Parts: sequence; C-alpha cells; structure tokens
Amino acid sequence: MSNIHPDVFKRYAEGKCTSEERRLVEEWLEKEDDLSVFTNQSEDPVLKHAIWAEIRENATQKQTGYKLKRSLFGMVAAILLVAAGAFLFKRSPVTAQLPLARETYEVPKGKMISLVLNDGTQVQLAGGSSFQYPRNFPGHTREVTLISGEAFFKVKHNPEQPFIVHSSGTEVKVLGTRFNVSNVSGSKHLAVTLTQGSISFKSKDQVEKILIPGQKLTYDKILNKTRKIEAADTSYTTSWTAGILWFKQSPVMEVIQKLEAYYGVTFKVEGTPDLTVPLTGKFKRQPLSRILKLIENSSELKFKQEQNTITIYKAK
Repeated sequence: MSNIHPDVFKRYAEGKCTSEERRLVEEWLEKEDDLSVFTNQSEDPVLKHAIWAEIRENATQKQTGYKLKRSLFGMVAAILLVAAGAFLFKRSPVTAQLPLARETYEVPKGKMISLVLNDGTQVQLAGGSSFQYPRNFPGHTREVTLISGEAFFKVKHNPEQPFIVHSSGTEVKVLGTRFNVSNVSGSKHLAVTLTQGSISFKSKDQVEKILIPGQKLTYDKILNKTRKIEAADTSYTTSWTAGILWFKQSPVMEVIQKLEAYYGVTFKVEGTPDLTVPLTGKFKRQPLSRILKLIENSSELKFKQEQNTITIYKAK
C-alpha cells in the first residue's frame, strides 16, 4: 500500500515526525493511487493504530475554529456555490423551479439543491430531504414544512409576516434570520441551530423557547420534549451547505447515514460490526472510496460494494 515505514506513521500520529516525514505521509494520504477499499486483505496494524490515534487526538483538541489537518482529510479549500437566485451544489447540478401550487419537493440522495421562495427566502436542502412549500404567501404568515432531512434557511426579513418552519410537530418562528434544521429520517432527535438573528421554538405542550445566535436546540421526537440548548460550532453545523462532510466523534452509523444522502448509495450491515466506533474527519468533494478507506484503516470495519449497495462487515 505504501513504501513509508510504519514508524513514520506512528511519529506522524504522535506529532513527532520531521517536516519531510510529514510531507511524505500527507502526500500519501492525498494522492494514494490504490483506492480499492473493497478488499479482504488485512492492513498493517501499526498503520491502523497510527491513523486512528491521529483521529482521536484531533477530536479531543480544543482549537479555535476547530480545524483538522488539511491533508489528512483531503479538505479542498475552495467553497464553490453559484449565486444567481437559485444556486446549486456543483457535484450534482439540479435545476430548481418553483411549482405552481403547494407541493412536496423530494431531493434525491446524492444531490443538494437550493431554492428561492416567492418572498426571497433561500432554502438549501440536503440529499434525501423532503420539503413542502407554497408558491405564494398570501396570508399573515409564511409557513413551510421540513418533513424530513436537513435544511438551511436564509429568511427574508418581514416583520409583518413571520416565517414558520414546521417539522415533526414542532415549529420554528422567525422574522428574518439564518438557521439550520436537521430532522433526519430514522433519528429520534431534531436539531435547530441559529447562526444569525433570533428564533422561537415551540413544540406540543411546551413553553416557547428563544434561541440566540450560536445556540443549538436538540428536541426528542419520541418523548416530545426539548433535551438541551447549548453553544454550537455553527461552521460545523452548516458545513454541509458548502458540500463539506464534517464529523466530530460521530458514530459510524451516523456517518454512513450522511454518506448515503451525500453519495446516493445504500449501506447494509452484515453480521455484527461495531457501528458505535467514533469517527472524526472533514471531507470536501472526496471520492467515496477514499473516505471508506480511511474508515477501514482506522477501525475493524470492512466494506464491499456491488453497484450502489455497500455492505459493511467486521474484518476477520
């Protein structure tokens, strides 16, 4: 897989390598030609330990802005969005046109799309999301529904006509602001993160809660109660809108759900692999094979692909 001695990887993970060794390792991580992750061959255990140690170390460091090593996770600096009323994610362009009447918009997995509503509000939808909205807002409020998935809203300010997002029996009410709503299908939690302005959150039989910029509210959809309101890294929460997959000690189960929506594939589990293993990484338009290879090198998990279906199993 590489001519680099395992001791170099170990020193890299411990932060004790020379500048030349760092260059070699990071060049390998970025340009490794062997991307065939679907193999039963065992990787060097020292290499696995080294990379996994690096991942854990980065996950526990407290850094302003929280940045992982660029080369380790293949992050590409440029963030490319086209702004012209409706701006589309470059990996999978989709032409968005507003319907003539209220409709439910289903975003295919593997795609991302942005809409501009009649009032000028911008809504960016992640792959696999289901969103309902009208063409016009003739009443005293502007109401839309995020049935499932994830959406980022840039609401056009209008104090005379509040904007309301309904999702799983809850509602987020705003006048003009920017916020993210995550209501992934199959997840017991709904999360609202405010990046700008002010919003109120209300659910069944609960007191209205006010969020300020930089706060995240987590709601339990099963118990119908707010679990917590906490400070949030908004750049992390909204990174998906720039086409970045960013994980911070995220269980593999959560990671593969994101990968399904992002790449339009389906994962199935074979046997009893440990899907609670935490993963930290930041990826910008990377091939799926490279991400899976990193997971394989960092855990006891293996992947096998047949067309758009990927089987995940425990390494023997």
